[in-house]
Amino acid sequence: MLALSGCSDPEPAALKKEKPGKICGVWISYIELDKMVQSGNFSDAFKAYAEKFKDFGITDVFLHVVPFCDAAYNSKIYHSRYGTDVLKTAVEICHKAGLKLHAWINPYRVKTSNGSIDSLSKDSIAYRWLFDDKAENDDNICFYNDGIYLNPAKSEVKQTVLEVVRELCRNYDIDGIHIDDYFYPTTDSAFDNKTYADYTKETENPLGLSSFRICNVNSLVSSIYTAIKFIDKDLVFSVSPAADIDKNKNTFFADIAAWCEGSCVDMIIPQLYFGFCYKNEDFCFENILSRWKDLAGSSGTILVIGLAAYKTGTETAADGDEWITRDDILSRETEICLKDKAVFGVAFYSCSSLFSDMELNTASREKIKTVLKGKI
Repeated sequence: MLALSGCSDPEPAALKKEKPGKICGVWISYIELDKMVQSGNFSDAFKAYAEKFKDFGITDVFLHVVPFCDAAYNSKIYHSRYGTDVLKTAVEICHKAGLKLHAWINPYRVKTSNGSIDSLSKDSIAYRWLFDDKAENDDNICFYNDGIYLNPAKSEVKQTVLEVVRELCRNYDIDGIHIDDYFYPTTDSAFDNKTYADYTKETENPLGLSSFRICNVNSLVSSIYTAIKFIDKDLVFSVSPAADIDKNKNTFFADIAAWCEGSCVDMIIPQLYFGFCYKNEDFCFENILSRWKDLAGSSGTILVIGLAAYKTGTETAADGDEWITRDDILSRETEICLKDKAVFGVAFYSCSSLFSDMELNTASREKIKTVLKGKI
């Protein structure tokens, strides 16, 4: 039922046989990539960031190369987002600077707003599936809340995502494949009611809807792992789930514990985007960190902690004024993680916030850099 049979090896990756040194990662989102490309000289813009990364102590870059079932590289499967091979340039620059680069993909997301299919490129696979005349493709695409998504239950979707993973691993000198927290976008049964109804009609003892969805996501995750390792066992497969372990499984249908126990991921980077004074004490940084250590600890999966550089200088009802009155939240969290033997580093979301010239961001960054000296 868990659909994790492809990941039964208790030590499937070189990463797990030899624990890495402490990692310091940074995410570069498609929004930041867009700005670099629009600057007119992507190479120079990316080199400037790479120099900052190296000086700061960054070791690993997570680059958003498939944000909406499109590609920041020369793909034969997805249409090009930029019309130029951004990934090839980024890999060369990162490796020259001594940085590892992980190709970050969103497997299912096509659009998150403005659900009009007419706004998509006609080269988009979602557009083609919706307007071809093949009956088997009729429900490869699902709609929810003005968003457009690939249907996780469909075999054509799974095979397409796997082909994208293989394309990246074979054609680029990347150091890993990375996926984040976009899985099923809703618990609403209307999202995939036709697919689920067809499944129940064809199956003697069908799973309930939640288990059906969990199984679909598990199947993709385990298959991505197998596809990566078949090409190169040293490539790292990492996932960055949301902070709420229960919500991951019950709302997004991402069973992180099963992935860790089944050795289907090399590294998890939960998004612990909370300070020390969060109103819900369960999510105060050290409390939520403890839960993730418990989850990852018994499986041998590498645990790296995602930190919220983007919150510096912000105020919300749940966060209070912690992020606008203190400049040491991220440095304290970094130090806690680097001193903890169960944690193998940190990653910051995202690069533009981490390296912002705003006064509070600058002060925060200098404090983090002080902690990183001698630790990475």
